[in-house]
Amino acid sequence: MATYVFLPPEELTPAQKSAMNRKRWQANRVAELRDGFTWRKSGRDGCLYLKRSDHVLEIYYEISGDTEFDILLYWSSATWILQKEEPMTTQQRDEIAPKLEKWLKENNTRAHWE
Repeated sequence: MATYVFLPPEELTPAQKSAMNRKRWQANRVAELRDGFTWRKSGRDGCLYLKRSDHVLEIYYEISGDTEFDILLYWSSATWILQKEEPMTTQQRDEIAPKLEKWLKENNTRAHWE
Protein backbone atom coordinates (compact mmCIF):
# COMPACT_ATOMS: atom_id res chain seq x y z
CA MET A 1 0.00 0.00 0.00
CA ALA A 2 1.35 3.43 -0.97
CA THR A 3 1.55 6.33 1.44
CA TYR A 4 1.06 9.85 0.14
CA VAL A 5 2.21 13.01 1.87
CA PHE A 6 0.75 16.31 0.73
CA LEU A 7 2.69 19.45 1.55
CA PRO A 8 1.17 22.93 1.45
CA PRO A 9 2.65 24.91 -1.50
CA GLU A 10 4.66 27.17 0.83
CA GLU A 11 6.51 24.09 2.17
CA LEU A 12 7.60 22.86 -1.27
CA THR A 13 11.12 23.49 -2.48
CA PRO A 14 11.53 25.55 -5.68
CA ALA A 15 12.46 22.34 -7.54
CA GLN A 16 9.29 20.61 -6.30
CA LYS A 17 7.11 23.59 -7.29
CA SER A 18 8.73 23.69 -10.72
CA ALA A 19 8.18 19.96 -11.24
CA MET A 20 4.52 20.30 -10.13
CA ASN A 21 4.01 23.20 -12.55
CA ARG A 22 5.58 21.31 -15.47
CA LYS A 23 3.38 18.29 -14.77
CA ARG A 24 0.23 20.48 -14.68
CA TRP A 25 1.22 22.29 -17.89
CA GLN A 26 1.83 18.97 -19.62
CA ALA A 27 -1.52 17.58 -18.42
CA ASN A 28 -3.26 20.80 -19.54
CA ARG A 29 -1.51 20.61 -22.94
CA VAL A 30 -0.32 24.21 -22.61
CA ALA A 31 2.10 23.84 -25.53
CA GLU A 32 -0.89 23.10 -27.82
CA LEU A 33 -2.98 26.16 -26.87
CA ARG A 34 -4.23 28.47 -29.61
CA ASP A 35 -4.18 32.25 -29.26
CA GLY A 36 -6.89 33.60 -26.94
CA PHE A 37 -8.49 32.35 -23.74
CA THR A 38 -8.86 28.64 -22.89
CA TRP A 39 -10.28 26.73 -19.89
CA ARG A 40 -8.57 23.72 -18.38
CA LYS A 41 -10.80 22.25 -15.67
CA SER A 42 -9.79 19.78 -12.99
CA GLY A 43 -12.69 18.88 -10.73
CA ARG A 44 -13.83 21.97 -8.79
CA ASP A 45 -10.94 24.14 -9.91
CA GLY A 46 -8.66 24.70 -12.84
CA CYS A 47 -6.68 27.21 -14.81
CA LEU A 48 -7.68 29.80 -17.33
CA TYR A 49 -5.01 30.43 -19.96
CA LEU A 50 -4.45 33.39 -22.24
CA LYS A 51 -2.10 32.65 -25.12
CA ARG A 52 -0.51 35.48 -27.06
CA SER A 53 1.90 34.18 -29.72
CA ASP A 54 4.63 32.55 -27.60
CA HIS A 55 3.49 33.89 -24.20
CA VAL A 56 0.96 32.17 -21.94
CA LEU A 57 -0.76 33.65 -18.89
CA GLU A 58 -2.08 31.17 -16.31
CA ILE A 59 -4.81 32.21 -13.84
CA TYR A 60 -6.09 29.82 -11.17
CA TYR A 61 -9.84 29.59 -10.51
CA GLU A 62 -12.28 27.62 -8.35
CA ILE A 63 -15.93 26.79 -8.81
CA SER A 64 -17.91 29.19 -6.62
CA GLY A 65 -20.09 28.00 -3.76
CA ASP A 66 -22.06 31.25 -4.04
CA THR A 67 -25.04 31.17 -6.42
CA GLU A 68 -24.21 34.72 -7.55
CA PHE A 69 -21.01 33.57 -9.31
CA ASP A 70 -19.93 30.55 -11.34
CA ILE A 71 -16.20 30.87 -10.59
CA LEU A 72 -13.77 32.65 -8.27
CA LEU A 73 -10.87 33.97 -10.32
CA TYR A 74 -7.61 34.63 -8.45
CA TRP A 75 -5.69 37.49 -10.04
CA SER A 76 -2.93 37.03 -7.45
CA SER A 77 -2.12 33.69 -9.10
CA ALA A 78 -1.80 35.18 -12.61
CA THR A 79 1.64 34.23 -13.92
CA TRP A 80 3.24 34.36 -17.35
CA ILE A 81 4.64 30.90 -18.03
CA LEU A 82 6.70 28.98 -20.62
CA GLN A 83 9.81 31.08 -21.33
CA LYS A 84 10.11 32.42 -17.80
CA GLU A 85 7.68 32.38 -14.90
CA GLU A 86 6.86 35.91 -13.81
CA PRO A 87 3.84 37.56 -12.21
CA MET A 88 1.45 39.64 -14.28
CA THR A 89 1.92 43.39 -13.80
CA THR A 90 -0.88 45.76 -12.78
CA GLN A 91 -0.67 47.41 -16.21
CA GLN A 92 -1.08 44.02 -17.93
CA ARG A 93 -4.01 43.20 -15.66
CA ASP A 94 -5.72 46.48 -16.54
CA GLU A 95 -5.27 45.68 -20.23
CA ILE A 96 -6.40 42.02 -20.00
CA ALA A 97 -9.32 42.38 -17.56
CA PRO A 98 -11.85 43.91 -20.02
CA LYS A 99 -11.00 41.29 -22.66
CA LEU A 100 -11.35 38.49 -20.13
CA GLU A 101 -14.63 39.91 -18.85
CA LYS A 102 -15.99 39.99 -22.42
CA TRP A 103 -14.82 36.40 -23.05
CA LEU A 104 -16.43 35.19 -19.80
CA LYS A 105 -19.75 36.85 -20.75
CA GLU A 106 -19.60 35.22 -24.19
CA ASN A 107 -19.17 31.88 -22.37
CA ASN A 108 -22.07 32.62 -19.95
CA THR A 109 -19.73 32.60 -16.96
CA ARG A 110 -20.19 34.90 -13.96
CA ALA A 111 -16.85 35.48 -12.24
CA HIS A 112 -15.86 37.04 -8.94
CA TRP A 113 -12.39 38.56 -9.19
CA GLU A 114 -10.10 38.15 -6.19
